Formats: sequence, structure tokens, C-alpha cells
Amino acid sequence: MEKLRSFLSNDSVFGQLMYRAGIIIGVNLLFILCSIPVFTIGASCTAMYTVCLKMLRERSKGNIRIIPTFFRAFKSNFIQATLGFLGMVALAAFLFLEITWCNQFTPPVSYFRFPLLVLLLFLGVIAIHFFPVLAAFNGTLRQQLTNTLYFSFTRPLHLIPVLFVHIFPLALSYVNLQILPLTAFLWASFGFGAIAMYCSTFHLKAFRPFLGRVDAAGDPVAKGQENDPNLILSEHDESEERTLAEMRKFGL
Repeated sequence: MEKLRSFLSNDSVFGQLMYRAGIIIGVNLLFILCSIPVFTIGASCTAMYTVCLKMLRERSKGNIRIIPTFFRAFKSNFIQATLGFLGMVALAAFLFLEITWCNQFTPPVSYFRFPLLVLLLFLGVIAIHFFPVLAAFNGTLRQQLTNTLYFSFTRPLHLIPVLFVHIFPLALSYVNLQILPLTAFLWASFGFGAIAMYCSTFHLKAFRPFLGRVDAAGDPVAKGQENDPNLILSEHDESEERTLAEMRKFGL
């Protein structure tokens, strides 16, 4: 009986797996429901990353209240996330139309589609970093875009798995249309949340040198509480200090 209780406890490996699975499923459902108006996808994505990043940073497991955390982030980042999302959608639509137009011509005009495809990929990289940056940092929209550019291209080894996990599952969903109902069920159950949680592990490694102290629940520490013994201070090593110095050169 004692072994069973230990196996099912929150501190056990099984308990941690179930806790993380519950976070992923819960935040996935909230993301889908709040994305139904379409123009709110940016705010929903930012809120989803807020929950994931907070879960990864928390010290005492099981402290996150998913619904309040999600909607607090949804509300506080709504304007910036929506403007960023609509701007990227408009730019992507423009590039796609230009690529389609180039394909209607013969060389050399049709060759212009290749730099346009590069720009479209560049925009995709910006898009998958913009919402995690919004979730982790505060600042004006211009500052957040500058931070996004920095985090998007300064860690190419992190960029590869992040791009893969965004592109491959989506492409796999349309390879065989006969299994589309199954893939739709997987996306609706946990797909978006699982991708956000996986990518958050890479984003947090890049963000950690620039994040301050957090309490046991992963919340930022207010001024005057720095001496609380339950606080966690982001670890800094020499490489992180070099990163900080590098960002200062960019005025970040």
C-alpha cells in the first residue's frame, strides 16, 4: 500500500508525468476555445506559452492554476499579440500571393519565388518565437520584436528542433487524408499544448539569463521580497554572462 501511495504521489515520476499531461491537455483545450474567433489566435498562443513556461520554472510541482494563469496572460498580452498576429498573417498572405504570381511566369521572372520563399521561412521563424517572447517578457511592441529577432537567430541548434516540431506534425497530418480524423483528434486533445511545452524547454534555456527571481509557483518576485528564502534565482554561468553582454550591445 505504501509503495502504491508513493507511486501515485505528486513527487513520483508517474505523478509528474500525469501532472504535466494534465497541463498540456488543459492548456490545449483553452487554446482551441479561445482561438475560435481566429483573430485571437495570437493572444491564445501567448497565454498557452505563459502557462508552459511558468510550469517549467516552478519549484513546487502542482502549484499552477491553469485557467486563471491562462486568462490573465490572455488579457494582459491581447493587444500586442493580436497586432503581431494580424501583421504576420497579412505579410504571409502578401508573400504567398507574390510567390503564386511568380509561378505564372517563365524564367527568369519565376526565379524570384526563391527569395520570397526564404522571406516566408524567415517570417515563420519570427512567428514561432514572437509569442513565447511575449509570454516571458514585458515591453513595448517594438522592444518585443527586437527581442524576438535576437532569440530567433542567435541559437541555431535550438532553432532546428523547434522548426521540426512545428513543421513535421502538420505536414504528417496531410500526407494521408484517410487518417485525418485521427490526427484531428490528436490535435484537439493535446497537439498544440504538447508542441508548446516541448518548445518551451528550448525557449526557457535562452530566456533564463534575462528572467529574474520567481517564487514557488513560478510567479515573478515583487520588489521588496528579494530576501524570501523560497525564491529561485535564475542561474548564471559564464556563457550566460556573455549572452547578457552581447544583448547589451544591441541595446536590449
